[in-house]
Amino acid sequence: MGTNTKKDILLTITMLVSNRPDTTEKCLASMQPLLNAIPSELIVVDTAGNEECMEIVKKYTNKIVHFKWNNDFAAARNAGLRKAKGQWVMYIDDDEWFEDISEIVNFFTTGKYKEYVTAAYVTRNYTDHTGRGYNDRNAVRLTKLTPETQFKGRIHEQLDPLYEPTYYAKAFVHHYGYAFESQEELYEHSWRNINLLTEARLAEKDNWMAGAHLIQEYHAVKEYFSLIAVAKELRTANDCFTYGRNDFTSYATVMEMQAYIDLKRYGEAYALGKEMLKESRLLLNAHVFLSYLMPEVCLKCSDYKEALEYCKLFWEYYGEWKKNEDECCARDPFGLRTRYLNEPEFALLHMIEIHAYVEDKEWDKAVEAFQQIKWAFTQVTISNTFSDLIRLIANTEYEDKYAEALEVFIRGDGTRQYLEELISQQKGEEKQKVLFCISQVPSTDLYIMRYKMQYALLSGDRQMAESLLTQWKDLNYSMFFPDKEYWKGLRNMRINLTPWLSDVGIHDWITLTEALFDQFPNEDCENIFQVLSQGMGQTDIRMMHLIGLQLEKRLLENNMNLENPDYLGMEEIWKELYRIASLWVSCAAMLYQDTVFQGELQSALPPRYRFAWLIFQANAVKEDIRSFVRKVAEAAKAYLTMNEVCRYILRCCKTEAEEV
Repeated sequence: MGTNTKKDILLTITMLVSNRPDTTEKCLASMQPLLNAIPSELIVVDTAGNEECMEIVKKYTNKIVHFKWNNDFAAARNAGLRKAKGQWVMYIDDDEWFEDISEIVNFFTTGKYKEYVTAAYVTRNYTDHTGRGYNDRNAVRLTKLTPETQFKGRIHEQLDPLYEPTYYAKAFVHHYGYAFESQEELYEHSWRNINLLTEARLAEKDNWMAGAHLIQEYHAVKEYFSLIAVAKELRTANDCFTYGRNDFTSYATVMEMQAYIDLKRYGEAYALGKEMLKESRLLLNAHVFLSYLMPEVCLKCSDYKEALEYCKLFWEYYGEWKKNEDECCARDPFGLRTRYLNEPEFALLHMIEIHAYVEDKEWDKAVEAFQQIKWAFTQVTISNTFSDLIRLIANTEYEDKYAEALEVFIRGDGTRQYLEELISQQKGEEKQKVLFCISQVPSTDLYIMRYKMQYALLSGDRQMAESLLTQWKDLNYSMFFPDKEYWKGLRNMRINLTPWLSDVGIHDWITLTEALFDQFPNEDCENIFQVLSQGMGQTDIRMMHLIGLQLEKRLLENNMNLENPDYLGMEEIWKELYRIASLWVSCAAMLYQDTVFQGELQSALPPRYRFAWLIFQANAVKEDIRSFVRKVAEAAKAYLTMNEVCRYILRCCKTEAEEV
């Protein structure tokens, strides 16, 4: 604890303390190097009377001011400021702590402070407790102490007056005050602030900072219409472009446009952006942020060509921004740069550029825009990007980043079916290019592996196909993939699946093959039959069931059009039907005990096998027309797939009986 006299004290640090012992300890400990390095004093304003906090504070200072809380932050700050003896004053809250205070220490120990009258450091405001989401804001928290120095503002208070030049330190404090546990907590906090800020604006019509903070709070609770009203008021005031106020005018303008976008009122966003980008008195910050927002707005209410022009304008402004980054950051009071000037947001602009160039078939320029995107950081895309990417891949030479980009999309929610549609639209070499890119994705995700298999079969890469089949088996993935191109490719390459199907049980084989044959037309089922039948004997139950499925498919597809003159007659159809039934009865006999064919136990058979047994019985009584008809009618009900065939048989029997 210092005993410096007034003229010895270089810096007074004032700090509000309420009832947060954990962060109070962090805050005080983070400032200890500064307190040790220079003649200084620490004044703590106690606003809550928390004994645990006061015990922590007493380890660092005995200068404690007890303040009865009255919902006025400036009044509480001023209570501590009146006790200050330093040449400079710095203020901080008990829920903030420095990551590294050495830059502030150097500011004073090297004498740099003599070149400035104010100084700022960064407040890193986190939006969640993981520490991943945040925005950085330059806050002028240090000033030379004069008789006029005071705090203003019941909430979001600030030092006044503040003069130039200002030193902008890169040092930052962690602040989790905006990382809420729930949406309800956020709303409660924001509405409390809204009420206080509204009162402040009523008391001080000229309080532009309160107006800007009100916009911020309205945005937090999605009160967009109120936000727009305040923003319009700030940006249309007579003196809105004067120094200091222009910071808030720029912020208000950008947030008004963002509110229109959030409300999907794209026409108003477009009109405002177009108008304000012509306003030369706005800060460079505003031009950067507005030109960032315009391209996507143009896609909604103009066209991709104008969107591209605004992309170009943004990069011009951003180049100027980078040259004047320190000044621009200083005049960005609410950290909009953190929101808009980052890789994920830049990626969206590049996606718009890609779309424009793809639409105009300027493939080289589209590739250049594509290469600018850091796909690993991409979280959001515009609606056209996926199809643009597929078109780009199909029309250009392979780029290493194509696979990286495709993986981002493939892993996204709701995109897999869309990818299937996009790939199905590609033909020949273009399709092969897209599949090759997917084959380069380093993943064992089974969805991706299916496309790798498509590429292997389409390109005739037998080694790759067999390697994938082995991986599928190791991952317990079914070989019975319902894709007709898969079976066609396996047949063309004469790949025998027997080594990869050794663990498939009889019942699984029957279920899986039935599902395939039910799904595809006869032409594709022929491919399935040729692939699965390799290496099987005619008496193998798997083979008999497979032949039955093949014959059934042929019968149904080739002979269901009764008006067709080539349609088989009743005798020929019955022979085919009986042949199928004989195969399935044999299969059933191998799978089940003979008793299942007797009496009521027949109903326990699967529909195909019950149908087959009834046809088998019908053939045995074919000379007895009544018994034959009864059995065929039962068969029609047992297995609806063959219902039409059985009904045709019955109609033929009726006609024959009438003729007799």
